Amino acid sequence: MKQIFIKTRGRAKRLITPFMFYHLLMAILLIHSASSQAQSPGGVTGAMVWLKANSISNSTTNGSTINSWTSQPGSKNFTGAATYYDEVNKLANFNPVVNFNGSTDLFINNTVFGADAVSANSTFIAAKILGNSSSLTSVLWGSSDNSAVRLNVHFPNGNVVYYDMGNAFGGRISHAMTPGDYNTNSLWTFRTGTTAIPAFNHQIFKSGTSVVTTNSGIPSYSLLGKDLRIGSSIGNTQPWNGDMFELIVYEEDLTTLQRQQVETYLAIKYGKTLPYDYVSSDGVTIPYTVAGYGHNIAGVGRDDISQLLQKQSLSSNPGPQVMMSLNGLPQASNALNAGAVGFDRRYIIWGDDNATGTTGVSGITNINNRFSKWWKLENAGSISQAVTLLYPVSELAAYSTPYVLRSSTATTASASIIALNTTIVTVNGVDYYSVPIQWATGTTYFTFAGCVPLATAVTTVTQPTCAVVSGTVTISNPVAGQTYSFDNGATYQASNVKSGLAPGVYQVIIKDACTTSAATSVTVNVVPATCCEPAAGSITLNP
Repeated sequence: MKQIFIKTRGRAKRLITPFMFYHLLMAILLIHSASSQAQSPGGVTGAMVWLKANSISNSTTNGSTINSWTSQPGSKNFTGAATYYDEVNKLANFNPVVNFNGSTDLFINNTVFGADAVSANSTFIAAKILGNSSSLTSVLWGSSDNSAVRLNVHFPNGNVVYYDMGNAFGGRISHAMTPGDYNTNSLWTFRTGTTAIPAFNHQIFKSGTSVVTTNSGIPSYSLLGKDLRIGSSIGNTQPWNGDMFELIVYEEDLTTLQRQQVETYLAIKYGKTLPYDYVSSDGVTIPYTVAGYGHNIAGVGRDDISQLLQKQSLSSNPGPQVMMSLNGLPQASNALNAGAVGFDRRYIIWGDDNATGTTGVSGITNINNRFSKWWKLENAGSISQAVTLLYPVSELAAYSTPYVLRSSTATTASASIIALNTTIVTVNGVDYYSVPIQWATGTTYFTFAGCVPLATAVTTVTQPTCAVVSGTVTISNPVAGQTYSFDNGATYQASNVKSGLAPGVYQVIIKDACTTSAATSVTVNVVPATCCEPAAGSITLNP
């Protein structure tokens, strides 16, 4: 075996064999790869604070008081008190929360702010506001005094969200809240910069949508040594009432792409719908495009740099929602689901087109009706295992046997049918039907369908006359794909018109691919008696 030498002070010294060199090189590359992939939300490094409820010790029990909360990746510890919950009726898309009681709960750290003066900020808050329009609260307070130099989020303060950056007056921006902002899972983003990205120096975003902007600039400032308080303002005034899922703070103005990377990570984790194409932590991969299907988006997947492994999910929007789960049926929490995704940056994400109602279907055995709504599902990176799809029983009650229609084109022409398992699965008090499905890599569309009872025939009868001695029955509510019987189901025909009928009573039935209607009785009368009477007249004889 050859050996590698170097020459030192005129002498050749053996260092390592090629075999040893190869393995040393691989170890160096692995160390470099790990360091270049430092854990960060959405792959955006440099977060000053990254607090996650699901990072709290696994030994923490539901309803217990926590006295410390460590910012990821683990170097900055906040101390105080709040309550940890992982019970099903408290979870945020199956993830635990930290509850602040609106009275005494808060966390404090006085080492997070850097020494350098800053004039930019990006703050992300995933939370549920449990207060009301009269609440006066501070969820984030970065200052040890009441000076104007601060980093604050009032959430809410008199039915208004306030964001103070650098100056409580010149750097303030606000947004009026709506009833829908309370008692619901929310994703808020606050940003300030010295340059406009894309067009404003101060912005507030709600679920990725800009809701208010200003152009007022602020001077550079430093909060070195000041407190960063979570859950109240200075002196424990304005205590916050709510559930905190995740808090991320940067002392810089992220680019639009970076902001969207962080918001995508949070949206997948907490079931939030964003208005733009979802972007992975590499800043390149687009696991979901929203065009035409930008409603009620949710997903499962894995992103290692974001410490994300979402194993079961549904949209946090109100109304009936599709749920999906790895590893069979969903569990009480994401942590209890033993499912796994084999590789990094693999996702299954779905959303719908917001259509309403149902529509008739023809040409598919056992199905005559489907939801008008189509869902789009994108399997990004190829998750090959079966993923269980669930949908509320109450929404499928019209179908005796409900099916999933799966299509490559969002049309029934290319659809395959998959029967849902009608054994009821109850999740968080909601009953679901379910079915495991292996989804092709790329884009697939699906909807729900089944067989509904057919309406009875609506008929018109053309009765016999002296000129035409037979009757005609016309069904006036035909549907494509149906056939029609005029002899109580003995025979069927494609036409909805039957002529040449002798006097009598006829039972008219409609039939489609999965069922028949009840019979409609129709009577064809006899030929009018006047047709058989001799015509009146006279005969004139010429003598």
